[in-house]
Amino acid sequence: MYQEYLRASRRAWVISRLSTWSVRIILFAIANVVILSLSLSFYYAGSITIGTIYMVVYFTNMLVQPLQDIANNLQEFQNFNASILRINELKQTQNVLTDKGSHYLSSGPKEVTFNHVSFSYGNDKTVLKDINLRLGKGKTLGILGRTGSGKSTIIRLLSRIYDPSVGTITVDGINLTDISLTHLTEKIGVVTQETYLYQGNIRDNLTFFNPSITDEDIFTAIRSLGIEDFFSRFPRGLDTIIQPGGGGLSFGEAQLLALIRLFLKQPDIIILDEYS
Repeated sequence: MYQEYLRASRRAWVISRLSTWSVRIILFAIANVVILSLSLSFYYAGSITIGTIYMVVYFTNMLVQPLQDIANNLQEFQNFNASILRINELKQTQNVLTDKGSHYLSSGPKEVTFNHVSFSYGNDKTVLKDINLRLGKGKTLGILGRTGSGKSTIIRLLSRIYDPSVGTITVDGINLTDISLTHLTEKIGVVTQETYLYQGNIRDNLTFFNPSITDEDIFTAIRSLGIEDFFSRFPRGLDTIIQPGGGGLSFGEAQLLALIRLFLKQPDIIILDEYS
């Protein structure tokens, strides 16, 4: 599937580039031929000089870059338009999970239990089959397995992105479906495989513009994690600017920032998905 997508993307890119360059080359070749023909006719008629012909051709070719910029802007506009359409589709998508839970969890460490949990994505083969586990309060569990063995699926089920096909998942003895979904997301914090950072300073990336989170709260989280040396690498501290997508940061550095962000949330259950 991914190989087919890659081949299709490459083919589309090549066709796009070839068509763009071909159209531009053909149009300017035609324009130069027309201009030279007219200029020569005026020259032989004694209306213009060789210098005038040179200036006309020179200024005509100066239009290449501005027209290319316009073409690029039109392409960007199409990308923006497609993105807006996808955002609207996402907003109109209905959540298949029912949020009828009325129970709330107390603060503090939690006990997590999987009772005969099985799960499959749609009509595909079963990813998890009859999983039973109990994680006591204050305990840490590491799950190892090959790619596709269901590690991330367990995280999605515990975060209630999906509901089990069979079986139940409980936190402190309460079924996840009986807990308010909004409340559950406050109690569970996840650092995913892909860390999302946005263009802006570190402070805004950590707090998401939450004014109730102070700089001292951030430094307290850094000290509790024991990563003061890591954070001291940023010469401007919290005012250090991060490029879109975490540009300029290594994968590990981006994950550490995501971990600080997670600790600021102060969840009761912490999940690290393939954290290095």
